[in-house]
Amino acid sequence: MLDKRNFYINGEWVAPSTPKDFEVINPSNENSFAIISLGSSNDTNAAVSAAQQAFPKWSKTSKDERITLLEKLYQIYKLKWNDMAKAISLEMGAPIDMSIEQQSATGAGHIKAFIKTLQNFEFETTYD
Repeated sequence: MLDKRNFYINGEWVAPSTPKDFEVINPSNENSFAIISLGSSNDTNAAVSAAQQAFPKWSKTSKDERITLLEKLYQIYKLKWNDMAKAISLEMGAPIDMSIEQQSATGAGHIKAFIKTLQNFEFETTYD
């Protein structure tokens, strides 16, 4: 059984402030396949605070830096394609072939669309 109880906050995996486990069920066979944590308002507040602290630095990154990071994300996603498909299949009860060919492709398509949009996006416009 997968143990996914921690949250990724401020660049590290942290335990929930108040443990509240939840079993994730595969709808195709009704078996539990993972345990996750249901976060509390304290966990949400910690994540929001970390995001607020990170924003000033992130807001100063260049368009090229952001494109580079998205391209790295896309490469990592491709390396983890089958892992993504397996997770989708377990969580949704979808056939693995469908998860590999269609559902994992959706995530990759979103990342590629973000890259394309950012490449063509003009952050500033000068008017006469």
